Amino acid sequence: DNAARYGAAGYLLHGSTPKLFQEWLEAAIEYTEETLPSDRQFILVNAWNEWAEGAHLEPDSRFGYSYLNSVGRALSGIRYFDTLNLSA
Repeated sequence: DNAARYGAAGYLLHGSTPKLFQEWLEAAIEYTEETLPSDRQFILVNAWNEWAEGAHLEPDSRFGYSYLNSVGRALSGIRYFDTLNLSA
């Protein structure tokens, strides 16, 4: 919720989860790779630690490292519920 800074033009997201965030990021990556030249393939995430607005990727007491893990999974092509078998 960034209404404190942007008033009526602000955004409020309800029900965010690491899974939904990863699905959004995967779609953004796919769109970027399919539509933009390689030298313009950037995705910007608004906040690393905007705690006052509830927008943060850093670890917290509710989801731990899940949002950061979702970024790594999305960039690696690993779906949210895929099991990583490190011993194989």
